[in-house]
Formats: sequence, C-alpha cells, structure tokens
Amino acid sequence: MSNLLKALDEDIFYGQFDGLVGSQELKKAFIEYLEANRDSVSINEFDTGNIFISSNLEYESKNICKARKLLWFRGKEGNCLEKFKQYIADSGNKGYKFISTALSTGSYAKNNMLSELGFKYVNTKLLFSKEIKQIKKADKSIYRLEDTDFGYLQLKKIMRNAFKYSRFYNDRNISKKIADNLYTDWLKALIAKNHDIYVSVKEKEVAGFMVVDANHAPKFSSMKYGLMYFVLVDRKFLNQQVGTNLLHFAEWQMLKMNIRYFLTNTQVTNLPAVKFYIKNGFYIHNSVNEYHWWGR
Repeated sequence: MSNLLKALDEDIFYGQFDGLVGSQELKKAFIEYLEANRDSVSINEFDTGNIFISSNLEYESKNICKARKLLWFRGKEGNCLEKFKQYIADSGNKGYKFISTALSTGSYAKNNMLSELGFKYVNTKLLFSKEIKQIKKADKSIYRLEDTDFGYLQLKKIMRNAFKYSRFYNDRNISKKIADNLYTDWLKALIAKNHDIYVSVKEKEVAGFMVVDANHAPKFSSMKYGLMYFVLVDRKFLNQQVGTNLLHFAEWQMLKMNIRYFLTNTQVTNLPAVKFYIKNGFYIHNSVNEYHWWGR
C-alpha cells in the first residue's frame, strides 16, 4: 500500500483540506487512513497506474442498497475511461448498486468523465475554514449533551427538514423517508461515538444543537482543527442568536484545547447556512461536486 504514496494526486480527501495543509501531508494522511481501515477499504489496481480506492457505506447500505464510496481514483491518460468501466463492472459483480463520489470543482476532466460514465451530479459542497481568535464564553444556557437530561429523541425532532438541501434529497432514486432515515441513523451514531455535542436550552427545551469533532492532534499536520458537522436551530427559536451562541461556545471550548482552526461545509444552494458562516468569519477555501451512480 505504501507504493500508493507516489501515485496520489491533489484530489484526495475530496479537497476537504486542500489549501490548508501541504500535499505531502495529505498523501501521508490518506495512507494512514487506508492502513487504519483495511476492513472497509478496497483497492482496485487494474494495471500499473490505474487505481481505484473505495470504502463501504454503512448508512446507505442499511437503508437503500449495498453501497460504496469512491474515495479516489487515478488512471493513465488514454485508458482511464476503460479502466473506470472495469471498476464499475467489478462493483456490480460484488453486489454494489450505488456508488457516491466527489471531486474538486476544478478537476474538469474527471468531472466530465464521471458524467460520461453515468454518474449523476447531485450537489456542490462549499468547504469553509476559520481561524479562531480569542473570544469570551458566549452563553450560560449552552451545555454538553451528556450534562443534560436530553437525548436522541429531542435532537431528532429538530432535525426534521433540516437537510432539505442535501444530495440525498436531490436524488430522485431516494425517497424522502429513506433520506430522513439516513440522517437519523447518522445522528444516533454521532451520539454513540460521543462526539462533542452542544445543546442550547431555552424554556426547558432544546433550542438548537451543534455536533463537533475536536481533532486535538492530527497526525498529518501541525495544524489543530475542529470539524463542525452541523448546527441546527428549532424553528421556534429562529432569529434569537441560538446558532451564533452555539458556534461561539464551541470555539471557546476548542481554544481551551489550543485548537485554532474550525472547518465545516454546506451545500452551495443552502444560502442561509452560507450567509451564517460568512457572517461569523468563515472563508470558502474549496468546493467539490458530488455524484451518485446507480446500477441496474
């Protein structure tokens, strides 16, 4: 697997860290990820220079059909299209009927090739970053989820219609009910994995919540960062600074751990979220196109 280090190019990790850390650090991080996830990652090497790396999709396979994610691919010029067809055929032979992938919007040739191979464009994701500066603790009505009496059911209620801009709701092959299940299963997993979940409490109920992964010391970079999965606010408490206070509280928590950077993302069509992040000091550092492929 170490031989892949020479082959990897700038499209790894969906561009999430492109522009934030160096390419060599990204390559090493990707190799470490592959080594740590041997059971869920598969590598197709059709011949020298043609490599396709995929991982299994847990929630999609549970709710839709056997599914995988194409993490990264590289093909020699002139025959990559044919090798890609072999990859799709190999996926079908192994029972996969759904493949998702994403590419930096600037990778024009690869984006065009995905369309030619039957991958359907479903969304464009904007990637944001922010340098956290010294701030004061924002709001005394914000707590860690484990320090409250609230749980999954209260958070699930707020999630209703929260992800209407997502790629799953943009795919006609996926019903709204199935898309809802994908996100509720994801929330269950985030709670079970004990991620940093902060809740805003007003009138003795959850006004909003935020899920953060505070990565204290990434192996591939000296840059410490926090990754925000999402911040959601109950409609009843809109325009009451709930989201902003949650964000400030999370930043305050990360500063205590000497974490100076915050990363997050949202769909380009989700204008309220885009405006929220820009208003709160985030900058767009990259964008990726997301695609779905369906087998017969």
